[in-house]
Amino acid sequence: MPGTRLVVSEVAKHYKVSEIPVREAFQVLVQTGFITAEPNSSFTVSLLSKKDIREIFELRIVLETLGVELAVEKMAPEDLVLLQSILDNSQHFLQNDDFHGYWDSNRQWHLALYKIADNQRMLDMIQMLYQYSARYPAYFTDHERLIKSFSEHQMILNACATKNVELAKVLMKTHTQDSYAHVLEQFNAKRSKKGAFRDKVQFLTLPICMIHSLRPL
Repeated sequence: MPGTRLVVSEVAKHYKVSEIPVREAFQVLVQTGFITAEPNSSFTVSLLSKKDIREIFELRIVLETLGVELAVEKMAPEDLVLLQSILDNSQHFLQNDDFHGYWDSNRQWHLALYKIADNQRMLDMIQMLYQYSARYPAYFTDHERLIKSFSEHQMILNACATKNVELAKVLMKTHTQDSYAHVLEQFNAKRSKKGAFRDKVQFLTLPICMIHSLRPL
């Protein structure tokens, strides 16, 4: 969680790898802003500020609106089938209030949509911004939020199916702006409580997973 101190030797021992690849992995995380290097050779999980969240969402709003615009222009019938399939499968998580499962399905749906745009640099940038999202306060926290997200995804997909580019852009922009507002609301709520951020959200799950691919001792 944010503020947690990370020691290379302890992480290496936990994952049963040598310290060298762990240190290399940490340097990558420092460059992407997930952790901060400390003077004593340790590292600290970075805190997200309101400014961080604002900057991330300013980029997401622009890129994701562009992503759906480009995707609609290139979308084939088989693409619509794939996107609808991912959306249909997400209903299982919705019905069971599986917030983590729906988060993963939500990310899968969005990335599958933007991949259709056939702009790898744009897709890479969106994926990087999504990695930063792993440090947000929990976004899906109640059943109503899941229903709202699912409904908005279906409306966006319907606009794509009818090749209504302008409607798809408006829906995606509104969808992302609403996400921004909700994340800020959650951020403010957690900051106002004692022990802010000390919840069950796995803030560093995605970046630390790269260590699993390192060769064990």
